[in-house]
Amino acid sequence: MSNNERIKYIRHLIGFSQRAFADKLGLTQNKLARIEGEKIAPQLSILNNISIMYGVNIDWLKSGEGAIFKDGSNLYKKGVSALSYNPSLLESVVIAVDELLHSEVPQRKARIITYYYEHYRQSTISDYPTIKAEIASSLKFVSELLGEK
Repeated sequence: MSNNERIKYIRHLIGFSQRAFADKLGLTQNKLARIEGEKIAPQLSILNNISIMYGVNIDWLKSGEGAIFKDGSNLYKKGVSALSYNPSLLESVVIAVDELLHSEVPQRKARIITYYYEHYRQSTISDYPTIKAEIASSLKFVSELLGEK
């Protein structure tokens, strides 16, 4: 995933439209569309703003290396208050869904991640291997129900 795609991924994950995200970052919607469409590279200042404003690890934004979110970050997320936000759980869900649905469109992935995050936030399960196995099993079940392979 390129850093342009990671920007789009984060935007979908936090639930912003292109226009709203561009406004928050001080960009025009057209410029954000060109960045997300990989027509232009994002400036370092844009990556820094996303990192600061949404608690995203700058190294992950630049290269895909490391954790997606900074420890203790106050990620703005629909339906997730700062008090109930669990970065390690969210990261486990994000990584599992990303590995299992790597070719899925970011907007649909973000909805799936939000669903599973809310599910696991209310359970006692928090370890990555169990989360990935359970998500894989339920995605397979849904796929079979829908007659997909």
